[in-house]
Amino acid sequence: MTRPKWVGLVAATGVALGLVTALVMRPRGAEPEFRSGIPGLKMADVRDYKLLWREIEELQQWRRAERISVAEYRSKVIEKTAHFLGLGGSAADRFAAVASEAVSTIRGSFFRRGRVDADFRVAEAEFYSDMRGGVTRVTSLLDEEPKHRLFAPECKKWLLQLAFGSSEAREAQQVGANQAGKQDGSLPAP
Repeated sequence: MTRPKWVGLVAATGVALGLVTALVMRPRGAEPEFRSGIPGLKMADVRDYKLLWREIEELQQWRRAERISVAEYRSKVIEKTAHFLGLGGSAADRFAAVASEAVSTIRGSFFRRGRVDADFRVAEAEFYSDMRGGVTRVTSLLDEEPKHRLFAPECKKWLLQLAFGSSEAREAQQVGANQAGKQDGSLPAP
């Protein structure tokens, strides 16, 4: 039996027996892997979750092509994520406010790392502390619902993409690594 048929059979059997499956994300183009772990999760939730990430990627492409502004990109991503999580009314407003504040804090501490007068190690520690704090604040708004539990492990990735975009997040990590090397003196000066 081929892998896709086997995965489909396992998923169908799990649903029929009342077992629960969760999606483990893999690199783009890779087959998703299913494992038990989130009670009450439905295949429709997994489909909606994958659709959310595709929509976020499409919005990033629009932003790179300057079809939408950075502020519009962030508000749409937050809105779509709140919709996926089933948040409405004041809960959606609170989620948007906390996510926006976390992104501002993360970006601010990241750019403080690059200041010439800043101690790199202190600025680096502050950035990672702010990142953990942002993830904690956003995930504290989530309940034990299956969709919330599916999203929570990816919250850090989501915040980084929201703050910097996928390519900018990679560039930010590269700049941080380069600055660490220069501070340590391990890289030769140009």
